[in-house]
Amino acid sequence: MKTKRSMKLRTCEECESEINKGDQYGQRSKRVGGIEIKRGFSVMVPFYIKVDICAACAAEGIQQ
Repeated sequence: MKTKRSMKLRTCEECESEINKGDQYGQRSKRVGGIEIKRGFSVMVPFYIKVDICAACAAEGIQQ
């Protein structure tokens, strides 16, 4: 996973550690679902958000 340099203080979504300004971090897409009701039927409509992860978790994810 490609990492980039943080321009602000962030929190890792995987291990809850802080990503300080100037540290490397990566972003991963996380699927979030919502239910939409159309014509009496409920339909699962997924959408994706980007979450920040630290460089250690990003490197660990590549090896899995």
